[in-house]
Amino acid sequence: MNRAITTSARHGRLPAVAVAAMFGYGVFASLFTPFTRPAQVATAIPCLAIVGLAVRRSWHRRRMHADAPGDGPTWQAGLAMWLFLLTAAVLFLLLNYFAWPRTVYPTLSWLAGQVFAIPGMRAAAFGLWLWFGWYLVDR
Repeated sequence: MNRAITTSARHGRLPAVAVAAMFGYGVFASLFTPFTRPAQVATAIPCLAIVGLAVRRSWHRRRMHADAPGDGPTWQAGLAMWLFLLTAAVLFLLLNYFAWPRTVYPTLSWLAGQVFAIPGMRAAAFGLWLWFGWYLVDR
């Protein structure tokens, strides 16, 4: 298995069973019709689990490092990068939206819809989304 996918920053290797479970859940969740209540619930369950885990780890880290001298928060550079990327994407979309007719300019949702219309691609994307969420929490 690819070490980049299974490497966990703090806990060694993410067990292959966990990676398989993430992709298995992706297959399960991709069986639902998009934008229906079951699909929303299937998406909300891992969202809530990962957010809960992130909050718990954040509280734990604060207790562990409360007395340790630090060089300040390290999240500002990451936040600036994400804000820049989000702003660039929104500006690109708005520029094309107002500059060209809809028939010339496909939206990102239309492009993604073409890819995710294939059940295997939708299942793989959902599994990767779960793994990426775990990766972000585990950093």
